[in-house]
Amino acid sequence: MNADGNITFLFTDIEGSTKLSQEFPEKLSSALEKHDKILRNAVESYNGFVFKIVGDAFCCAYENADDAVKAAVLAQTELRNEKWDEQNKKDSLFVMLQEQLRKDEFEHYREEGRKMTLVEAIELAVGI
Repeated sequence: MNADGNITFLFTDIEGSTKLSQEFPEKLSSALEKHDKILRNAVESYNGFVFKIVGDAFCCAYENADDAVKAAVLAQTELRNEKWDEQNKKDSLFVMLQEQLRKDEFEHYREEGRKMTLVEAIELAVGI
């Protein structure tokens, strides 16, 4: 990554992860492994650089703001679509993780009278 010019930062964090880690310490590590793999793939797919990871929070940098937005959309989409551990799917840890992803979908984005998720709104705005 070239340090000249503008840099766009992308920061991620799992909301409520401290509570999850206290309630499900034996299961959180496998969920975080999947999360980290998905995040790293999304960041690197759009020329991003992970410069720090603190717990479940990723700190990333991009030379191009469009790439940062595209990486964020990809990460959210992949996290939402991930097939979390099938045998533990009904386990409350995985249910809570999936519910948290749904909370991140904002219903006030609309296109032709239908509800849009934030991911759909960003995809529409940046043309991906």
